[in-house]
Amino acid sequence: MASEQSNNESNPYSTIDDVEVRKTPNNDLAIALVFLSLLLYIVACALPLHLDDIDVNGITGLIVGWIVPWAWIPNPLFLIGFVFAIMRRYTIATFLALLACVWSIAVVASGEFGGPAPTYWAISMITLAIASITGSVRYKQ
Repeated sequence: MASEQSNNESNPYSTIDDVEVRKTPNNDLAIALVFLSLLLYIVACALPLHLDDIDVNGITGLIVGWIVPWAWIPNPLFLIGFVFAIMRRYTIATFLALLACVWSIAVVASGEFGGPAPTYWAISMITLAIASITGSVRYKQ
């Protein structure tokens, strides 16, 4: 009789108890902000950067930036934080993004680098921090 009952029902899952199914949190906004931060980082690499008396693009500054490690350190922090944010490990991503954010703002505020590239670079770090915090908050809800 049980087989007749299951054959006649249209819902194949009717025998499963009504257990509350935990939905995964919707972090579409956080992921969108993470990719926006990457886009801003790429834009910063394409924009002009003024170093002393020479003008280069941001990618050149990124490539030779390791010569000035105190100003270059936010780059690996950003990239590692980006990877953790993509993996939805928002706690670690938030820590790295906030560190990169504060450090990049200090570099831009130092005034040693001019042009629009440093500003967009710092904004990309800020965006990653906001994305990670957003993902962390939404994940806990």
